Amino acid sequence: MVPTTQTSKHSISLFFPTTLTSNPDFACHSDSEGLVIHWPATMVHNKAAWLMTKGAHPFQIDEAPMPDPEPNEIVLRTHAVAINPVDWGIQSRGILVDSYPASIGCVVAGDFYAVGSNVKGFSPGDRAIGVASLLASRPNKGTFQLYCAVDQDFATRLPDNVSYTDGCVLPLALITAACALFTKGNLGLPYPRLTPQPIDKVVLVWGGSSSVGSCATQMAKAAGFEVATTCGAHNAEYCRGIGADYVFDHTTKTVVDDVVKALRGKTLAGVLECVFPPETIVACAQIADQLDGSKHLMTVLTCEHGLVVPEGLPARVKTGYSRCSRLFCLQENRADVGGTSSTSYPHPRRGGWTGSLEVARCGSGEWIDEVQAERRGRGT
Repeated sequence: MVPTTQTSKHSISLFFPTTLTSNPDFACHSDSEGLVIHWPATMVHNKAAWLMTKGAHPFQIDEAPMPDPEPNEIVLRTHAVAINPVDWGIQSRGILVDSYPASIGCVVAGDFYAVGSNVKGFSPGDRAIGVASLLASRPNKGTFQLYCAVDQDFATRLPDNVSYTDGCVLPLALITAACALFTKGNLGLPYPRLTPQPIDKVVLVWGGSSSVGSCATQMAKAAGFEVATTCGAHNAEYCRGIGADYVFDHTTKTVVDDVVKALRGKTLAGVLECVFPPETIVACAQIADQLDGSKHLMTVLTCEHGLVVPEGLPARVKTGYSRCSRLFCLQENRADVGGTSSTSYPHPRRGGWTGSLEVARCGSGEWIDEVQAERRGRGT
């Protein structure tokens, strides 16, 4: 039987069946639920990949304190982590790092280990995925460690039919796509539903076989929209399989004309550009400018990574980027899903979409997540 776990700054308590023989080396007592065993938290060892200075390479593997969960946090025993572009920004530019040494990493898949006082909905032994509490005060905030803390609002149980290595790819990709598609001030689309109501508009997702693009395609379809997407020819069937209505080969020189021709007469609900090359932003802007409907283009490109939106885009096209770091405002502002932002480029610690991964729970794992860690993604 898996024990129930509670923690404090001084001890960890496991609730075992009453048939367990008491160990004289620990302080024990019994209650109605079973035997409670207390032992020093220092007996549980943690290790982390430490970043000693900004831009340091490689990481230094060393001992790390056990995360003591805040009221709204859970602690996971790490099984797999995903490495995202923002991790490069954190390592090389010091984004979200207050002091060094620091433990970084944004997402994790693992097993439930400990719980904060306000946490509900998780049980001992649950497999879970989540986003690190990067605004916490502890030095080892990230997921690149054996035990890490995640906020319950950015965590969900991982279905048994999804591996840890596949599951760890989902949280940041899902949040990035959801922020771009549904946040007021961004595309502001209606939320996904288990029973979608058809909307006679089309969403263009550039890079539909990427992790963000895969999530965006499925959520846009669940919101009731048609989806047009681009990918390499080798990923065309994959994109159709996750719901794309129109699939275009981004490697062809005529891709912009092909998209415009196919979607002519339809109403565009918005564009999400899911890859980094600036030329893809230009292509997306040209498409939006020539089609009826929304001229709003969201991109995952961020100025924090030293990248900028290209100049000379059509004047009618409004650009903005889906910056996941804005979601780490959770500890400072627990706004409802759809919180407003003051500009198209919101500050990471001012308001924004601060909901949960509830959409990932829909259908008990029916979301398709085929970005394999061993292959470093499907490519586009």
